[in-house]
Amino acid sequence: MAAETATTLFGVKHSALLAGFVGSLVALTFLRELTRLQMLAALGTGLATSTYLTPLAMYYFSVAQDMNDGVAFLLGVVAMNVIPAVIAISEAIKNDPLAIIKKFMPK
Repeated sequence: MAAETATTLFGVKHSALLAGFVGSLVALTFLRELTRLQMLAALGTGLATSTYLTPLAMYYFSVAQDMNDGVAFLLGVVAMNVIPAVIAISEAIKNDPLAIIKKFMPK
């Protein structure tokens, strides 16, 4: 019989929460010239993204439950780089949606 994993108030596994936090810390070591407030925001972004996207990623990619903490760690590492890119793309679409459509149209 498998032991149950402790969860937080919101149903998130403690181990996944910690793995996402550590992944965010690792990613912070590669980011330069951030203020303390920006570092805190980046940590929060990585932690929240890894915490709430881990179950979605595991379901979508059919990853075994044993890999939960590893997926959370990886999402914590990449979240701080992916989120700014997603925001930049959404701003580009908002500013000039036809330019984005034209990029994908055959010439």
